[in-house]
Amino acid sequence: MTRLLKKNWQLEELGNRHWQAIASENTRFDDCLKPEWWRDVTDDLERGMVQGDVIWLRHERGEFFALLLVVDRGIGWAKVKAMLVDGIAENLVAQPEGATLVAKWKINTRSFDVIRSDDGEIIHSGFGTKAAALAWIEEHEKKVAA
Repeated sequence: MTRLLKKNWQLEELGNRHWQAIASENTRFDDCLKPEWWRDVTDDLERGMVQGDVIWLRHERGEFFALLLVVDRGIGWAKVKAMLVDGIAENLVAQPEGATLVAKWKINTRSFDVIRSDDGEIIHSGFGTKAAALAWIEEHEKKVAA
């Protein structure tokens, strides 16, 4: 076994830089791995990301979290590799098309609300996960139908 050498041990602030990226509501994780997704943040090659930088990526609705490594970049593109990914499964649950009630993430309350799709009226709020909100919708629709 070769031990860790002192010259290879340093404070993180002296090594590669860490960035934070927040993916918007309609962004899928796969989109974030496409070089062109990074187009708007790679223009400044002097002060921008460089090979070896680390990016903490999270979805604004909490649907996924990832640790990415910049493997290459140029003006208008960056190639990243996912080192760690956590797709929060309970928030990836699909909603039925054309539903009258939908679960929607509210950033200001950091929770899911059940909203009437035709007028945007909040019917119930404060769910910790999308799955919990959808379960409430299903139960509510059964009660209304009865």
